[in-house]
Amino acid sequence: MKRRDFILKSALFAVSGLLLGNNLIQSAYAVTWAAVGKLGYKEVSSNPGKKCNTCSWFTLDSKVPGSGVCKLVGMKNANGGGDVHVKSEGFCAMWKKKA
Repeated sequence: MKRRDFILKSALFAVSGLLLGNNLIQSAYAVTWAAVGKLGYKEVSSNPGKKCNTCSWFTLDSKVPGSGVCKLVGMKNANGGGDVHVKSEGFCAMWKKKA
């Protein structure tokens, strides 16, 4: 391979890597899940009327299907702080009916 061809191919590869890499970075989304057992959290509720998606602490997250963010401070602290995701069908001992 000639030096000129190598430089051109390397430049094209670098530019395409930057374009693709930027899209991958933008679509990445880190999620912290609630630990099963903390505050009695279960990923599947045994009571159909008491699920995370019917709790006042729950906020739906459209980026992660079937889940949402639990705004309960105790749940955040029990799982290391920050936003904690829970399953929509889950349940914990701190469930509170939506107003």
